[in-house]
Amino acid sequence: MSECFAEIAILEELNTLPANMQKVYLQLVSAIDSCLQRLNASGTVPCQLSETFIESLVDKMLDDSLSQEAVDEIVKDEFLRQILESSVIDTVS
Repeated sequence: MSECFAEIAILEELNTLPANMQKVYLQLVSAIDSCLQRLNASGTVPCQLSETFIESLVDKMLDDSLSQEAVDEIVKDEFLRQILESSVIDTVS
């Protein structure tokens, strides 16, 4: 039940954002969710996206008006980079 309240609070906060930021937020959340679902379905559990990565991507989305496909690709590439990096560390250890 508290998860439902948290989602409602997020949606209420989203309503207070300017229209361009609402679009960026929804594109970003959609890209992350979609990528995580695909990776989880394949049995891969990626690390979390860093705050720095997200800030950089949001800046890029605001400056360049990236399409949903471009955002999806950037998020997927970051998750795959993390997976590859952690695989190399695990193999070397």
